[in-house]
Amino acid sequence: MAAISLASLPPDLVLYNSAISAPVSLSYLFTVLICCVRCNFPMPGKTIAFGVPALMHVRKKLSEKGAKKGLPRCLMLAPTRELAQQIADVLTEAGAPCGINSVCLYGGTSKGPQISSLKSGVEIVIGTPGRMKDLIEMGVCRLNEVSFVVLDEADRMLDMGFEPEVRAILSQTSSVRQMVMFSATWPFAVHQLAQEFMDPNPIKVVVGSEDLAANHDVMQIVEVLDDRAR
Repeated sequence: MAAISLASLPPDLVLYNSAISAPVSLSYLFTVLICCVRCNFPMPGKTIAFGVPALMHVRKKLSEKGAKKGLPRCLMLAPTRELAQQIADVLTEAGAPCGINSVCLYGGTSKGPQISSLKSGVEIVIGTPGRMKDLIEMGVCRLNEVSFVVLDEADRMLDMGFEPEVRAILSQTSSVRQMVMFSATWPFAVHQLAQEFMDPNPIKVVVGSEDLAANHDVMQIVEVLDDRAR
């Protein structure tokens, strides 16, 4: 895979030798700065598409007079621990050259290390809705300076029943923000969420038909066999 080199990016945000499994469309990379995106890119190409603009946004905020380092400026929500960790891996690697720190918040593990990371100072917070809401309520995750928000797999988050948590989390961010939503489908609940929390006139990029919907008739069965039965 050839290295990524974009002349318009600051030198410390040019990514070399990244293990990207799919090409990153430049149209998505720059459109994502101001839009609501609806697509289904594979990882980590999709993460780069919103991750690089997020890093550039954080850099810009940190360059402003009086800006304090170590405060969350960017929020990324994902429906599952695995997806949140994938995003965090990409953002941690991409942010390291320019001194931008990330933390990944998810359930099923001790809160201690996550709280320590938040207290030590991070600029990007990535995580699942449940654990993030818990840490907000504990007072250790403050999002009032967040002005760049990404909702990845928004439809899946709502399908999993996280709408109350997502709404509660978004209400903690700055009222002046850029927001990006990725959704494989465009049900009414996602549309309503976009209308409530995004710019009144967002840019919507549709790949394929807007009438796509998840197929609930597909059933996957995992059968564990004894070694002798293989």
